[in-house]
Amino acid sequence: MTFKIGDHVKVLGNSPGSAWESGCIEKIDGQMAYIVYGITKPGQFGGLRGMGMSVPLSTLRKIP
Repeated sequence: MTFKIGDHVKVLGNSPGSAWESGCIEKIDGQMAYIVYGITKPGQFGGLRGMGMSVPLSTLRKIP
């Protein structure tokens, strides 16, 4: 699957039912992505950054 900055994604196995379960891709570095959690589109107010920790692209699924 191909991802791009701004995609709304679910992080598989990441705190189901919490704000940390999904967000938007802020940056892609190789096979890792930095996520702003709890938002559905870039520039949306709020959101939680993942404390500088990236997640593997293989653990992401796009949310339509």
